[in-house]
Amino acid sequence: MASRKEQKEQLRREREEREATARAAARRKRLVGYAAGAAVVILALAVAGFVLLSGDDEGGGTASADVLPDGGEVPAQEVTDLGEAASAASCEQKSSKATSREHITDIGETVEYSSDPPTSGRHFESPEQDGAFEEAPDTKLLMHTLEHGRVIIWFKPTLPEQERANLKALFDED
Repeated sequence: MASRKEQKEQLRREREEREATARAAARRKRLVGYAAGAAVVILALAVAGFVLLSGDDEGGGTASADVLPDGGEVPAQEVTDLGEAASAASCEQKSSKATSREHITDIGETVEYSSDPPTSGRHFESPEQDGAFEEAPDTKLLMHTLEHGRVIIWFKPTLPEQERANLKALFDED
């Protein structure tokens, strides 16, 4: 028969083995939880990135034929110098510093711009989808669109029909 001291030692070793096994199981469970959490976060970021960065070829808006009629044409580019092209089109070429690139989270927030149409300033955090719009989209969305390098063509409703048709032809070239 084992002595009392040997029995105590045996019980202590068994208890330490059980505690070590329990600690290892808890560590494995914690690591699996961390891995699952990380996978969920990575998946959410990937989905959000895809949604934000993917463009919609169909565009966000489709203007009626009354606003942007068919039948226009894009003239061949003859002048490649920006200054010459602006002068030939009787346009005033301006360059101005961006006033702000700050993003806002409330689309309803009132924002004052220093030019009309605006070229920079505080704006909503998501860009407007590409498209030809019959009604002008919220300017706060368009500012983010410009920030991402898109081109916005503004025109007055009184622009002659043939000029609007030419703008549509230019838009449809893409």
